[in-house]
Amino acid sequence: MRIYIKSIDEPAWRSILIGWEPLRTSVDEDNEVTFKRELDWTADEITTTSFNFKVLNVIFATIDIYMFKILYQIIFQQKMHGTWFKSIVKDQKV
Repeated sequence: MRIYIKSIDEPAWRSILIGWEPLRTSVDEDNEVTFKRELDWTADEITTTSFNFKVLNVIFATIDIYMFKILYQIIFQQKMHGTWFKSIVKDQKV
């Protein structure tokens, strides 16, 4: 899949390496995020977003739904294990 994504575009592969987050305008004191409207995006932001959408399209088109479920379970278990491990380490320090 890596080779296929790289063959689409180098910036598409770079969007995987760097990651992509929705464009934000501000964060309040209550940690509420305000997202930038698509009408206000610059040309560079539109280009970056289009590469991210290309990559997502490739991933969703090539990975089966059952593989997504397996990946979700793995990620969920890793997060739970990390939370569990942090709580044990915190208890041992006390």
